[in-house]
This record gives sequence, C-alpha cells and structure tokens, in this order.
Amino acid sequence: MTLSTVVQIHTHVSGEQGIFANAYLVETIQGVVVIDATLTHTESRALRARVEALGKPLLAVLLTHAHPDHVAGLTELVGTAPTPILALASVERLMRTTEAAKRAQWGPVYQDE
Repeated sequence: MTLSTVVQIHTHVSGEQGIFANAYLVETIQGVVVIDATLTHTESRALRARVEALGKPLLAVLLTHAHPDHVAGLTELVGTAPTPILALASVERLMRTTEAAKRAQWGPVYQDE
C-alpha cells in the first residue's frame, strides 16, 4: 500500500470574492483534515460541501497563519461540531490580538460575507 492509496490531497481554490486563497483537504481512510478555512461565508460553505461530498468526517482544521483569507471562514466550516482547531500558539495569539482590527478593516468591504 502506498501513501497515495491512503491519503489524497484536494485543493479548494477560492474565487475572486475570496481573493483566490487556497485551502486543502487531506483525505485519509478515517476522515478529512482541512488546511486553512477561506475568507468568506460563501467560500467556507463551499469548502464544507467539498468535505461532505467525500462522505467522511471532518477530523480537524489546521491553520497555517492568521491572515483573514485563511481563518475568517472557520466557524462556517466547522459549524457546531466539536472539531479540533490546530495552530501554533503564535498563530492563535496573532488571530486573537488582530481580530478586532481585521474586522474593522475588512468588515465594510465584505459586509455579510
């Protein structure tokens, strides 16, 4: 058995509204780990639909860095499920300390998205 038979990596490319940010789905036999969470509600819903289309549970989300185009769609992606969110402590700190400023900057641009 090779790695490619037990793990498949899928790329989710956001459209223009999501500033073309990528997220990745690492599909294993047990489920899916998503890397990054996209920017908008629409894009994160589309990413969640891709997870659901694989017919496997969302095991975790790994955040690579704190930019809004990689984290803003997180709650839409995981919903109410007790999904582990994995990130370096420095990424979590930066997300928490810059969230208000990022909302103030991007909220008027993206509004309900």
